[in-house]
Amino acid sequence: MAGALDADAALLTGIAHRFALALAVLVTDQQLTSESDVPYEPFTAAFDADQRVTAASFREALGFDDSRQVVMASADSFFEQAIASAREAGDARGEQAYAVLEHTMRRALGRLRQVRVRGDGIVEVPFFLFGRLGGGPLVGLRSVAIET
Repeated sequence: MAGALDADAALLTGIAHRFALALAVLVTDQQLTSESDVPYEPFTAAFDADQRVTAASFREALGFDDSRQVVMASADSFFEQAIASAREAGDARGEQAYAVLEHTMRRALGRLRQVRVRGDGIVEVPFFLFGRLGGGPLVGLRSVAIET
């Protein structure tokens, strides 16, 4: 019989971070489609299981200033764009990397979101791609989008 996933224990013992690290390994040679060449990095954040993920709760959990605009959306368009961009560039490896990343994240993390944390005069915009591990901590990837 399979063991039950304890989301709090996964965060505290580092399992959540190691999972995020494994996700980052899948896209080692890829970058966020923008003027940025910042690689993806593992991302985890504690999040109460009974708390909804909203722009406000995300901003608070990650400690962003209230002046920052948290723009949250489904990750669907991210994956569509990333896979199409790799395909157009003739990058079969990148296309497969994003396809496997999407499959893995959806299976393990359920509903996936993308977030950009914008602000006045902010050109290097923090980008996050994540889901929730066991309905608790946020787990995924982060990068930087250049927005001019």
